[in-house]
Amino acid sequence: MANRATRLRLIVKQREIIDDEIEQITKTKGFFFTSGQYQIIFGTEIVNKVFDAMLTLGVPATSKKELKEIAL
Repeated sequence: MANRATRLRLIVKQREIIDDEIEQITKTKGFFFTSGQYQIIFGTEIVNKVFDAMLTLGVPATSKKELKEIAL
């Protein structure tokens, strides 16, 4: 998991499980799957809060570069 200014990037092991659920996330401005990762667009104010909440749940963080390497 990594975050940018407006979006959260996630690598998931079973995309088919996430596809239906991701549409139910409130406060999103959009999402897409590309290069082996989901990118969920939250906007500048919300993305950091979501990122911090996921860290408290134990989801490991990584850099954007490392995330791309994992996704390949």
